[in-house]
Amino acid sequence: MNRTARVVIGVVGAVCIVSPVWADGLESLALSPQWAWLPGTLFGVLAGLWGAAMGSLAPRGRGKTLVMAFGTVLIVAMAVMLLIAFALLFTGNPFWSWYPWLLPGAIGLFVIPPLLRVARMRYAEAETRKMQAMNLT
Repeated sequence: MNRTARVVIGVVGAVCIVSPVWADGLESLALSPQWAWLPGTLFGVLAGLWGAAMGSLAPRGRGKTLVMAFGTVLIVAMAVMLLIAFALLFTGNPFWSWYPWLLPGAIGLFVIPPLLRVARMRYAEAETRKMQAMNLT
């Protein structure tokens, strides 16, 4: 492919640096068409496992650290996937190389944070029920 400019996004701490120096690393993230299913499938499986854990543990007030940490890790992973997708898109890669990163990244950032808020509410309700039960005795 003939490109006039290459841009790569690297994350250092919480600061996002755009550098044309790391352009070769971006090419390794461009998936071939036969592997395009992989990011979405992995996101779906991990989000499903997290949703099952949240749905069964949160109402009982158990596993709060696990559920909240796993949800936060999913949100960070989806943000990274979205950054990869935009970096591939803006460097002129074909549709099939950036779209597999864009779709799960965008869906994840719209679905997971509201569900994490619901999990927080369920844990708060479980804590309230626990305190009320302790007051009855």
